[in-house]
Amino acid sequence: MKSTREQSDNQPTIQTRHSGGNLQEQISLRAYELYIERGEQSDAIQNWLDAEKEVLGAAVQPTSEQALAASAGLEI
Repeated sequence: MKSTREQSDNQPTIQTRHSGGNLQEQISLRAYELYIERGEQSDAIQNWLDAEKEVLGAAVQPTSEQALAASAGLEI
């Protein structure tokens, strides 16, 4: 029989990633990294939106796929 600790080690990576720090802080840091990569002339709002997509993307993607499938009348 597995202990509770062993079972918690099998949790999805996404939960560990998001619980490891403040979500807004993670997005802010990634947006800043994008600003550095893209240069001073980059759009701050676009950098933030792209950072949100990267940080939240894995969590949002399955829901988006389900929504698309439902709109097409398919089951996942």
